[in-house]
Amino acid sequence: MSKKGKHLWAHSTVLITGATGGLGQALVKRLDQAGAQLIVHGRDESLVKQLVDSLDNPADYVVGDLTTTGVLADIRVAAEKTKNRHRLLINNAAINFPGFLHAQSDQSIVQTIEVNLTVPILLSRHLLSWLSGGGQGRIVNIGSSFGGIGYPGFSSYCATKFGLLGFSQALHRELRSEGIQVHYLAPRAMDTRINNTTVKAMNKQLKNGEDKPQAIADVIMRAIEKNQQQRFLGWPEKFFVKLNSLFPGLVSRSINRDLPIIQQHLNQENSHEI
Repeated sequence: MSKKGKHLWAHSTVLITGATGGLGQALVKRLDQAGAQLIVHGRDESLVKQLVDSLDNPADYVVGDLTTTGVLADIRVAAEKTKNRHRLLINNAAINFPGFLHAQSDQSIVQTIEVNLTVPILLSRHLLSWLSGGGQGRIVNIGSSFGGIGYPGFSSYCATKFGLLGFSQALHRELRSEGIQVHYLAPRAMDTRINNTTVKAMNKQLKNGEDKPQAIADVIMRAIEKNQQQRFLGWPEKFFVKLNSLFPGLVSRSINRDLPIIQQHLNQENSHEI
């Protein structure tokens, strides 16, 4: 880690949602090792306490459903107790219900939008005063390669990650003069619980790569240290994101060739946390 990185994390309070998932745990442990003061959030109290107890340094935590106003208020109270110069919110919590739209329930669609898009927007708003109260504030929105490529069988999930990208871009420009940076950092498929056995089997047959969350956590921390506002991670996915923005028809033809395999696998509905 560079001197700049060590200085940043040693003087930072980092609030991270979805901390007990695969990427969340990897980020928490890397940030703890770097010396950051942590506030971790998760839905399962036993898992949250187990994670906090495993850290080298003391950490605060908040437990509960992010879609409830009470939990958002608890997070704000926990954040405002801290006084570090650098303050970061990492909107990491996300859910996914793989499957084609006709098989989705109204509840699964609403829940996906609430957790993946509405919560990051609301939490960012609730914490603006705290983020602007130090030397520098950062909002880090964890996106996805599916925030740059619309993919069959993931329509609601793609909608939330595309939306999170637009929110991140707009808010970064909106807050430019207020000392708050906004980042959109987007991994490709990861070896975490958000990809259930059905999706893993599909990715294997399609030869889609999956990254380990520990490696992605390192890349995300370096991107923050380098102040990279927007970055898609993983090859060739980041190339296809760029290609899709310029020539979506080419990407559609490529995906259409894979559609029978996608249809073969995505024949059930499951929910998993990142």
